[in-house]
Amino acid sequence: MTSKSSLTDTVLENKPGHPQTENGRVLVVKNVSKTYRTGTEALGSTNLTLEKGEFVTLVGPSGCGKSTLLRLIAGLITPTEGTIETHAFENKRGNIGFVFQDAHLLPWRTAQRNVELLLEVAGTPITERQRLARETLEQLGLQGFENAYPRELSGGMKMRVSLARTLVLRPELFLMDEPFAAVDEITRHTLNEDFLKLQRNYGFTTLFVTHSVSEAVFMSTRVIVMSRRPGLIIKEIPVPYGGERKPELRTSAEFAETCRIVSRFLLEGA
Repeated sequence: MTSKSSLTDTVLENKPGHPQTENGRVLVVKNVSKTYRTGTEALGSTNLTLEKGEFVTLVGPSGCGKSTLLRLIAGLITPTEGTIETHAFENKRGNIGFVFQDAHLLPWRTAQRNVELLLEVAGTPITERQRLARETLEQLGLQGFENAYPRELSGGMKMRVSLARTLVLRPELFLMDEPFAAVDEITRHTLNEDFLKLQRNYGFTTLFVTHSVSEAVFMSTRVIVMSRRPGLIIKEIPVPYGGERKPELRTSAEFAETCRIVSRFLLEGA
């Protein structure tokens, strides 16, 4: 258990964007910035390193460049300045997976056929992709709903299908842009816990964006606080709760204290 004073001291001593060790790096963002052609400076010079198995969450005011940073890492847009390096990737089928706030399911495909989509694009043989899709849906608690269409699924179930569609590729780096923002609080908590179990099982690395301080603290090994636009990393806050996060953690005094620290720096950045 970590006391208030020791946790605060750790937070104040940490330098933004640099974890404690250098082994097993998955991602290195070096002096990356983004200015759009309209002249909008979305992201200031940013440095960030992720190591294998970490769960790092970005929080900050709306429009501070959190989603821009994810898109830069995914290669969907290019940086104005700086470099982005990925390391230690072994899985050639799907190194980086991206999960958006909207599930973006194809309405004419069943849950299973939606999960098969990226495997189909990649040329995976039909028997293998059907097997992988069924297994992944089962891991996400959707056995029995393989043949359901998106219109027949709840919001939480649609997000599980979206997660399955990415997880089936066995990515080594998950990029997640507010994936649970549209569901109710109880469903959100359940999805948080289920996703953390998947991360422990598969050992992938996650960079997560949320506006929920409590979600950030519950999910993360580190919380990165960003300033208003142009976004800069202003504080890195380690989360000292170990790998397994049980629901009762949310009501503990230590959890509340960590949330308070994150909120304080978030307000300063805004």
